[in-house]
Amino acid sequence: MTTLVSSIEDVTRSKSCRVNWSRWGSHRFGGEPRLDYSGLKLPAPVHHLLSLDTSDSRSPVRFEGIRFVPLIYPLAYSAGGGQISYQVVGEGKIKITHLSEYRADDPPYFILDVLPERRASLVALSYAERRILGSDIRDRSLLDRWRMRRLWNGECFRVAGIMKYHSSLGASPCPAPTNQDRRNCSGWGFADFPASKQPFGDIWHEYSSDVWFCFAVCFDCGTIHAFNECT
Repeated sequence: MTTLVSSIEDVTRSKSCRVNWSRWGSHRFGGEPRLDYSGLKLPAPVHHLLSLDTSDSRSPVRFEGIRFVPLIYPLAYSAGGGQISYQVVGEGKIKITHLSEYRADDPPYFILDVLPERRASLVALSYAERRILGSDIRDRSLLDRWRMRRLWNGECFRVAGIMKYHSSLGASPCPAPTNQDRRNCSGWGFADFPASKQPFGDIWHEYSSDVWFCFAVCFDCGTIHAFNECT
């Protein structure tokens, strides 16, 4: 396993960014995972959401000797979405340590083989954009309504910045806990992807727009945990 070189401060002090489609972007959204898997077997394919190019100074996480950090999620696993935990063990190589159950005879929860592929960049959110994303005010100004459209009505894909601390991550004990009183991984979220109808339309099948696919990293062992939350 490669070593996570990012600190908690690197993640929580990073600039909040939205994922922006760009012909010259070095990050890649969607498409085939293009990964070598080890660890637990995959009874069905997982989906690739984003490969973070860590040479971008706005990337919140970095691993020693790794340029691209893949963010994958088991969209087709179990009713309501699954969970996955994995370690980055090399460039384009991951080791799966936890995976939700897959039942082939269940009705399909997600039907696309892959998500639409796009090149992407990370664009820092302005103060005004962060303000309206954190506000529940309904009677917004004309300018703020324009900003919200730019942010997909608040459902933009987000990376970096202070998101959420998770005191318990994963279903298995942390392999390298620094706190012996804590068995499971804990860590900060660093990426959120709502099941938004923008910009691809309603591609999420059984997932409603209040579902967010979340990624967090354990700073003790470097394991990435992906799960969903309802807003």
